Amino acid sequence: MFLAGADGKTPELRAPSLKGLMRFWYRMLIGGVYLGELSVVKEKEKELFGDTSTSSKIRLRTSGCFQNSVIDHRFSTQASDGWNNGILYCYFSMKQNKRSFIKPKADFELSISAKNKDDSNKAIISFWLLHTLGGIGSRMRRCAGSFQVKRPFTLLLFSGNLEFLPSASTSKMLAQWIGDNFSKIFRYFDKPTIEPFPGESIFPLIHPDICEVKVLSTLYDSWLEAVNDIGERMKKFRSILSPSSDDRAKNDYSKIVKPFLQNPNSPVDDTIHRALFGLPLSFFSRSLYSQKSPRYKAMVTAVKGTEAIERRASPFIFKISQLNSKKYVVVATYFKSKFLPENTRLKLGNKEFPVPNNSLITDFWNALSGELVSW
Repeated sequence: MFLAGADGKTPELRAPSLKGLMRFWYRMLIGGVYLGELSVVKEKEKELFGDTSTSSKIRLRTSGCFQNSVIDHRFSTQASDGWNNGILYCYFSMKQNKRSFIKPKADFELSISAKNKDDSNKAIISFWLLHTLGGIGSRMRRCAGSFQVKRPFTLLLFSGNLEFLPSASTSKMLAQWIGDNFSKIFRYFDKPTIEPFPGESIFPLIHPDICEVKVLSTLYDSWLEAVNDIGERMKKFRSILSPSSDDRAKNDYSKIVKPFLQNPNSPVDDTIHRALFGLPLSFFSRSLYSQKSPRYKAMVTAVKGTEAIERRASPFIFKISQLNSKKYVVVATYFKSKFLPENTRLKLGNKEFPVPNNSLITDFWNALSGELVSW
């Protein structure tokens, strides 16, 4: 779990950080419930979590603060032949920056309270989404910060009991359990039948037409194996050096980035497909570096008119979950919302490119075998 406290360095899990994550998941849930009506989403989010003019209706308290015994002050796992390569691919930036982290199997306690039952229920529902689909801290979209409650807990709703620990021993059973709980959550918000989503969403949200959840088929003996496998799959699909990587990913470098590094004025007639995995996108040319070229690094961002868009999160979130058989699985979520606003272009140095279509990331998603969650 890569995160930092008030000093920006020492790992610390603070209530405001958790509340921010719960707010993130609640926003996406409300977005699905109200079919992307942004004004309604903002108002509902404000009602529960507050804003600069209104206080939050919920209170969070964390305890069991992490001591030095569960903190490692430098993430510096070394690459080796075999399973570590995928982990390093997922957490390369953490290793490069020697990020401190909270070691696996550390415990913490969380208390959620509110003045009325409905607000409490909504807060716990948002925590269920974070717990089931997400993680805490940096690189949480690549399995880091995955966590799981240790004791059985059930939220009693009129729409059905929302359980935190699934009685699942297979990927199929876990997918069914997630889908059943999604249905209970939408019924709680008075949506027994989910209406089709009207068109394309401009932001990530939880709705069957916009958000797909898949429990991958492979069962792992450890969370390390699970993270490593996801890293290896992404590396093989995206890497310019992998024989099995997609041609579009290879062409990003060979047809655009490398010619640009060699000559910034070189003409191009394509776009950078890998940008859809998230921005900024960094490139490093080992061959040009070894040749002592003055230009061997490049970074892809986006621009809308004169407005720079330097960050766009990945549309994928991967989370590690443990089954009651003690095996581990990967729960993958794909948000099919619009990647960038209208009239936005990718930017590499002084060059601009059209935003690619979703075919590359759709192909990556479809290549992940598993059980789709339906509700």
